Amino acid sequence: MVKKPLYLKIDAELLQRFKKHVLDKHGKFHGAFAVEVENALRRYLEEGSSAQNTQHTNPSSKTHSRLDRIIGWLHERGYVRQFTWKDWELAVISTVGSDPRTIRKYLELALKLGRIRHVVGNVWEFAE
Repeated sequence: MVKKPLYLKIDAELLQRFKKHVLDKHGKFHGAFAVEVENALRRYLEEGSSAQNTQHTNPSSKTHSRLDRIIGWLHERGYVRQFTWKDWELAVISTVGSDPRTIRKYLELALKLGRIRHVVGNVWEFAE
């Protein structure tokens, strides 16, 4: 894969929020910023092509949005590396719903999408 430099001007507040997201997720900025920009562009293009192929709202984008809210809830409360099952449960209950199947569904989805990984026992960590 050939990498190309990208120079652009964007809203300062949006850039600051994105930089904070990268630092919270990776714990570092250099190297991680480009990866997250690429991921954001890929996700945008994939969602755009999905929307063109369907006339109704894409349920998977709602699910991804909910997963982002769950992970964001954990980050807002200081969980930047690892969390326990109870932390995950509280995050899902606070953002999406309290049904045990829902809690399990979003944990499995986060694992499947590579957003988190299992460490040991009831401990998971955010994927870098």
